[in-house]
Amino acid sequence: MKHSALMIALAACLVSGAAAADPRGELVDAFQKAMADGSYRMDIQTSSGPDTMLEVQLPDRFHMKNAQSEMVMLPGGTWINAGGNWMKVPMDMSKITQGYTEQAMKDGINSLQEVEYLGEESVKGCASRHYSYAVRGNFMGVNANSEAQAWICGDSGMPIKVVSTDKGNTVTITYDFDAAVNIRPPN
Repeated sequence: MKHSALMIALAACLVSGAAAADPRGELVDAFQKAMADGSYRMDIQTSSGPDTMLEVQLPDRFHMKNAQSEMVMLPGGTWINAGGNWMKVPMDMSKITQGYTEQAMKDGINSLQEVEYLGEESVKGCASRHYSYAVRGNFMGVNANSEAQAWICGDSGMPIKVVSTDKGNTVTITYDFDAAVNIRPPN
């Protein structure tokens, strides 16, 4: 029993030490794992606009909802909820999803700089590793120059929260990888 506890503690220290030795690698791994998961919900708060819920089913299904609007984007079309009535939009809005291409992900990884491990914190009940980093260059289709922080949940190894500041605007994203996401055309 004592031997098992000692081995678990040693393994935790080794994993913790390895991650601390390469904070950028752990951060990249966490975001790659999140993308591989394929579906998740994000609660997005911005200092310049309404709070938004965004559901994602990669590679090409999105559902966005805030107090002002609601939109569903699928390979077969885009729908907008206008005053409680869903309307199919007569134009192709798939360009919005290009930030989720494989090349965009690679560009995003290349834009992560100055990554630092800041310590352990609990976020939404999950023991998480806290990082700070800069995003410089093309990040998912957008030219970025921002400062950010991320919390990686120890249980899942995926991001649980990201806070980014660019040009005075702060965006806070809280992720939910356990959410049941099934995006379909509205009725």
